[in-house]
Amino acid sequence: MTAAANDRLFFGVGTREMGHCWWLPGPLPRSAGPLVNGDYTVGHCPFNFEVDGRLQPGGDLRNVEGQCLLHLRAGWTAIAWWDRSGPDKRPGCCSAFVMRGEHSFDEMVAAFAQSFPWAYKRLTFALVLAEEQP
Repeated sequence: MTAAANDRLFFGVGTREMGHCWWLPGPLPRSAGPLVNGDYTVGHCPFNFEVDGRLQPGGDLRNVEGQCLLHLRAGWTAIAWWDRSGPDKRPGCCSAFVMRGEHSFDEMVAAFAQSFPWAYKRLTFALVLAEEQP
């Protein structure tokens, strides 16, 4: 399945070699392709460059791992959090999961765990909805 046709995507670090990019669902990391010249556009997903540090709570100064924000836009839902559980341990490292449709926070976490087990299992913290919402 191509990234353009996919209704679930993960943004974050999957492997040290690829760094931050979009990932397709599956039991192992499978890239939707590298980011080219800062172009984060993938298929019809309305969340693009913002996934890289702009959808997470508190900005870079309060990047508490596992604190998530929930976003709804153009028929898609996103949860985004600060994440240093993968190969990238830098303070500003972040992740996001997006899915077509409008979903609750709990539905998003469950879908993320089911769609990207390799990324979910490596988390060293719980994903919780932050009090701050956009």
